[in-house]
Amino acid sequence: MNWLRNGSVCLRLSALTGILGGVFFAVGAFAWRTHEIRGLTAAATAAVLCWVGAVLALCLDRVIRSRSHPFSGVVASMGARMGPALLGAASIASSEGGLVDVGFFEYLILFFETALFAQIGLLTPMETNAPRRNRIPTVQDIERQLARPNWRGSRGKARIGPRSRSE
Repeated sequence: MNWLRNGSVCLRLSALTGILGGVFFAVGAFAWRTHEIRGLTAAATAAVLCWVGAVLALCLDRVIRSRSHPFSGVVASMGARMGPALLGAASIASSEGGLVDVGFFEYLILFFETALFAQIGLLTPMETNAPRRNRIPTVQDIERQLARPNWRGSRGKARIGPRSRSE
């Protein structure tokens, strides 16, 4: 998965499209079964709105994150991700009848969360060679440290064991 996270924008876009396409296949089958063509249209509209927002967010994050302030890419991509979904929801809610009655908002929330989780997975870089810092030392580690020739106590003398009162 590290090759995908550190890959190009086109690779990330194709992964995002594949994830949303797979979810749309399952949700579209449910929408067709419950509301036929109107349900499928509502699910497709929600999927396209969320996909456009996710693509804009991925591209905007790539452009802005390369600058000196990495947090600005996250904020800008958050606005780009929510923009198409909010505008589409407002315009569809203001229209009479139509997609709201067949569950458009439920599909929009489902696709938005799917795109958000996929994007978090694609944008979070992973370091493979990070040291383990919270590891408890084993007996072998302590023996190895004590066996070093330059290991010294607090006053420059090599000591092993408890301190004597004369120190």
